[in-house]
Amino acid sequence: MADKTDLTMGMANAVDIFVVKPKEAGTGYDFYAFNDTGIGEIVTSPTATTAIRLDVIEQNALEYQSDGTIKVTLTQYQNDVKFRKLLADNRPTTVGTRPDKTMIDGQKILGSAGRFSIVQIVYGNLLNDFETTPANKKRLIITAFGNIIATSGSFTGKDGEYNQPTYEFQSSSVPTGFTLTVPKGAYDTDIITAPSADTTLNAGESVKEAYLQIKQS
Repeated sequence: MADKTDLTMGMANAVDIFVVKPKEAGTGYDFYAFNDTGIGEIVTSPTATTAIRLDVIEQNALEYQSDGTIKVTLTQYQNDVKFRKLLADNRPTTVGTRPDKTMIDGQKILGSAGRFSIVQIVYGNLLNDFETTPANKKRLIITAFGNIIATSGSFTGKDGEYNQPTYEFQSSSVPTGFTLTVPKGAYDTDIITAPSADTTLNAGESVKEAYLQIKQS
């Protein structure tokens, strides 16, 4: 029988999005600042405060694919200038002209990718939500590399109701010859205790999960 104390529920109302691009020289990725005017300069030490945060989320649907990737679909309400600029600068603009391909080694390349890629951090459910000892409370953290899906940003306006623009993310494999390093400082220490090490996605990997200790009061 399942351990009833390990049942989980809910998620944090926070998804952090970082804009990244392969380094001009080397095998890693640079993180870029982002604001209402679009993509800015390289950020040498990305933190949660430099991310684009979505935090008016009603539902977060995580769909694991058979190829090891993950699709994230948010039912959310954010529709401000920064969000629209994020979509305009990073979602695919020529869908169908370059189809998705799976390489012989299983690596999946999204043919309709935008100019930049996305690193997305999802602050998931609590483990041992009934645990009374704070040190034993942990939250599921999902770190993924990929792209915003082209249909993101669609919404229907209705009198007296908030708009709910769609946001969809599809992870993809880090390309052969590259390694993505997400610094431990990129994680929000108001939600979790800082991880002890950076998160590394090697070539062929697209998502990593970890249960990290919640912030201690």
